[in-house]
Amino acid sequence: ATSYLRAAMNRRNLTVVTKALVEKINFETGPDGRQVASGVTFVNDKNRRVEVRAHGEVLLAAGACVSPQLLMLSGVGDPTQLKKHGIDLIADVPAVGENLQDHPSTLVSFLSKDPFKDKRKNGTFYSELTGKSIGNLLNYIVRGKGPLTCPMCEVGGFVKTQPGAEQPD
Repeated sequence: ATSYLRAAMNRRNLTVVTKALVEKINFETGPDGRQVASGVTFVNDKNRRVEVRAHGEVLLAAGACVSPQLLMLSGVGDPTQLKKHGIDLIADVPAVGENLQDHPSTLVSFLSKDPFKDKRKNGTFYSELTGKSIGNLLNYIVRGKGPLTCPMCEVGGFVKTQPGAEQPD
């Protein structure tokens, strides 16, 4: 998040709150009679519940699992499931929270002509030494930079394992 937010931190229309847990998205009735996200309710680091109102739009970017969870906690989802948990319905959208699938991944490695030379470049290339390098560790802790700032597997894809398959499996 640091690299994305750094350029925007001085904007008047952005407030960043850390050490907070969002409980739900708040809704209000818009001019057309439909429910519109108007803000969020979160618990801060002092364990106090805080409601904030957006002056423009609410952007939900909580990942593949927490985004649907927040929508459902806020009343957006399958009415039957929401009712079971005592959550008032805001929008009947049964697909929210459905079809969550694990995306297994693998690390593809290659055989090096000079493995010892490549391993000495552990600031650039991942190896079993990358996480054990004091230089990489200090660079990450002190400056927030280097190979430890990102996961080893950043690219994914979906493939068909059978030629006749209609979609990736």
